[in-house]
Amino acid sequence: MLFSRGLSFLIGNVFVIAAILLERHLHSVANYLIVSLAVADLLVACLVMPLGAVYEVNIHIFFCRLFEKLLTRQRLQLVRYLLDFTSLNLFAS
Repeated sequence: MLFSRGLSFLIGNVFVIAAILLERHLHSVANYLIVSLAVADLLVACLVMPLGAVYEVNIHIFFCRLFEKLLTRQRLQLVRYLLDFTSLNLFAS
């Protein structure tokens, strides 16, 4: 999903820049502003979005490992509790 979004940003902005620069009747101040915005968006798509994707993947991996550790700790505590409970019931009778 993220790859297709980045690819669409890339292709769309390249088309906008090419259309304005190649067509002579599109050369105007307003269209140069659009080219400027397309270049800025292109830089965001090429530089910021890949770094954001790496960050999201790393955060996901970190929280998965943290959750796994917490879940394992909770299971161990439950097993200890059940063993203590059953041993108390065995010795009480």
